[in-house]
Amino acid sequence: MNIAQWRTLTLGADNPAETMIKDPQTRRLFLRLRRRARDGEVSATFVFRFRPKHEAGSKRPAPVTITLGPRSETTLKQARNKAAALNSTIDEGLDPRMVRMDAADAARERVLEKLIDDYYIDMTERGVVNRDSIRGTLRKRLACWLKLDIDQMTRSDWTREVAKVNPRTGRVYKDANQRINRFLSFVVSRDHLQVHPLAALRHQRRTRAQEMEAKAQRSAGIGGTSGRALSDGELRRVWQAASDTGNPYHRLTRAQLLTGCRRGELAQLRHEWVEGDWLVFPAEVTKQGRPHYVYITAPFRAALGHEPTPSGLVFPSARGPRVQTHLSEVVMSGWGPLQKRFNEQCGIADLRSHWFRKTVATRLLERGEQRQAVRALLGQKTGTDRLDDAYDLRDWRDEQERLAKVWAAHITSVTDGPVRLEVVA
Repeated sequence: MNIAQWRTLTLGADNPAETMIKDPQTRRLFLRLRRRARDGEVSATFVFRFRPKHEAGSKRPAPVTITLGPRSETTLKQARNKAAALNSTIDEGLDPRMVRMDAADAARERVLEKLIDDYYIDMTERGVVNRDSIRGTLRKRLACWLKLDIDQMTRSDWTREVAKVNPRTGRVYKDANQRINRFLSFVVSRDHLQVHPLAALRHQRRTRAQEMEAKAQRSAGIGGTSGRALSDGELRRVWQAASDTGNPYHRLTRAQLLTGCRRGELAQLRHEWVEGDWLVFPAEVTKQGRPHYVYITAPFRAALGHEPTPSGLVFPSARGPRVQTHLSEVVMSGWGPLQKRFNEQCGIADLRSHWFRKTVATRLLERGEQRQAVRALLGQKTGTDRLDDAYDLRDWRDEQERLAKVWAAHITSVTDGPVRLEVVA
């Protein structure tokens, strides 16, 4: 029977439960008709049947069937093309099953999630200190593509991804886009892509007038995107709202207010990083990729607590395992709900944790403190001028200690008396 006339065949009660119809044009190509036991319906599937090679004198192996696709989704032309490719493989002396397995393995190597893991391994070998942050950014930004072959993403897909705008700032995610670009460069270097999808892509930049208008609005507090410094009254409200010593998030908030440290770095803080009167963040957890020294004032030591937690973290998550860091420990996460709840408690609806850094820097600079010393206190990069990074070899720790004490004294004064924060084991 001609395979093109398969619809004329019916599997009645007297017919076998399965019938194979050979294609007269293509070798080893069949249409398999099979009656489903559960409902009696007949399914039609294109299959490729061949007998593996065997040595002379050995037992003849049974035929092997490779499914090419259901007739409802595969045309006869497509089935013949697939069968022709398998026939060519057999003519070359290869086993089609092994070739298909190798192709499947190669396809898995090109899945975006696997490529991100490979990129992480490459960064580990190169000693990239913020590799965990980079991998997390890539997984978050490309979450909807992780299970796809990278070839399935077009240049338009990548362009739309890097054109996404932060709704709070009205700007594109510059740091995240840089990480996506570097990741794609790695993919191209490993020959998974022939051309960088974002090559020669340029975003439309704001005009000089638009930049000046945006700067004026930020200065006036209109639609501000860069945050602001808190007033003494707001500092008092935040401090009082973070009075629950049994709440790790409250203790972390006080620690941020006292030090100006980044929230993500404090969340990974461990008791063994305390060295006498200094807290030393290793390069692996800092944004700048270098150790950050923080002087421990009396209020800050009270916020840290004296008894190590079971996990070893100073501010452990109260909700169980959530995020795995490079240290294989559980850290606090879910900042959005935590921040929203705390904002309701302190009565500052638009409060952002990064404002604590801005407050520390602003108030100290208003006192006339040296800019370089404030930068060292916060663990902040020097900006576009790299003179300090390249040639300034001074040790700022004496100034950091002095500034830390000055700021702790200011917090104590605005919170109406000495800090009273009981240590909870």
